[in-house]
Amino acid sequence: MSEQGSESTALPRSVPNATVQEVAGARVVIAVGKKKTAIAKAVVRPGIGRVRVNGVPIEIWPIEMARMRMMEPLLLAGKELTSKVDIDVTVRGGWRLYGGGRQPPLGWQ
Repeated sequence: MSEQGSESTALPRSVPNATVQEVAGARVVIAVGKKKTAIAKAVVRPGIGRVRVNGVPIEIWPIEMARMRMMEPLLLAGKELTSKVDIDVTVRGGWRLYGGGRQPPLGWQ
């Protein structure tokens, strides 16, 4: 099949469970995901490159391996893209990171 003029009709790839809203004249993307008992919500808005997970800047996340895994998509996206947006992620449930019936460290919610 030949696709003529595909450059003018190409649409950006859609992201499942994501919505784009206009807030105060700026585009804001909200994405929600779920796996087993964990639920995550990410809000991407124009900004200066801040990334926070449950209110904690990703650069000072206490668990190094988790921090490296969370930063992989940001590294793949590139500094020029990530420096233009702020990303706030809220995660609830799913304590599998600590292994089978172990409790999370004191002070974690």
